[in-house]
Amino acid sequence: MSQMTPAGQFNRVAYFYPLAGSTHIGTFSKDAGAAIKCRIDYSALVPPPGTETESYSVDVGSNPPLAVSSSAYNQAGMYLDFIVSGGVEGQIYNLTVTLTGTIGRSDVITFDIPLATCDCGGVSSSSNVASYPAGTSTTFINSAIRYSVNTAQPQGANIKDQWYNPDTGVLYEYITDGVSSWWQQITPTLGAVFMTYKIKAIVPDGTTTQFPLTTVDGKVPNIVTSTDLIVSVDDVIQNPDVDYRAFHNLIQFTVAPRVDSIVFMTWFAHY
Repeated sequence: MSQMTPAGQFNRVAYFYPLAGSTHIGTFSKDAGAAIKCRIDYSALVPPPGTETESYSVDVGSNPPLAVSSSAYNQAGMYLDFIVSGGVEGQIYNLTVTLTGTIGRSDVITFDIPLATCDCGGVSSSSNVASYPAGTSTTFINSAIRYSVNTAQPQGANIKDQWYNPDTGVLYEYITDGVSSWWQQITPTLGAVFMTYKIKAIVPDGTTTQFPLTTVDGKVPNIVTSTDLIVSVDDVIQNPDVDYRAFHNLIQFTVAPRVDSIVFMTWFAHY
C-alpha cells in the first residue's frame, strides 16, 4: 500500500510497505514536472533486510524518461529513500526496485503520469437570439451561414447566406422582409456598368398596392434600391421611397394605382 504526506522541498513524499508474497507494492500518480521522494519501508518483512545494494529499472523508455536519483539505503532503519522525477504525460511506468544482499528482493511501483488538466471547460454551442416581445417581430436565425462563389444564383438559400459572383464582382446577402426573400447586393460593382430593362406592364385593380415584376424578355429583376426603378403612372414620374418602394422583384405603391391607370417602369440593373 502507499500513503502521501507533504514534505518540505519535494512535491510529495510517498511511503511504500512491501508485504510477503506480493511484489507490487503500490501505485502513485504524479505530475510530469513533480519530484516525489519515495520511501520503501522493509521493517515488516520476515526475515528483515540486512546488508543490501539497491538498483532500479523502468519498463518504459521515453523522452524525458522517468528518472530515479538521490538513492540511499538505511540499514539501521531498514528503509530505502530515492527521488522519482520526470516522465511523459499520459504514460504509465512500472519501476522495479531491487535489493541485492540479505533478502534479495524485487518490488514494483506503478507511476501514472496523467495528462495536464486546467480549469477550462467546453462551451456548448448556442444561438444568439434577441428577446423581442411576443407578437412584435419575426426572428430568422441561421447558425451555419454558407458562402457561395458562383456565376449562377444559388438555390435553397437560408437567411444571411452570402453569394459572390466572380463575373460581376458583386457580393450578395440573402435577406427577407418577413414575407419575401431575395439576394440583396451588399457591395458596389467593380465596373459600375448599367443595363436598362423595360418592365412588363402590370394590371392595376384599384386596390392592390404590391406587384411582382418581370422584364419584357422574362428576366426576374433583382432591384437593389428604389432609385434603380423609374416609375411612371399616367405620365407622372413617381418619387422613389415616397410614392413607391422597390426591392428584389417587387414594387410597393404607397397608394394603389387606379384600375384604369397606365403604369410604365424601367429598371436600371447594376453589373
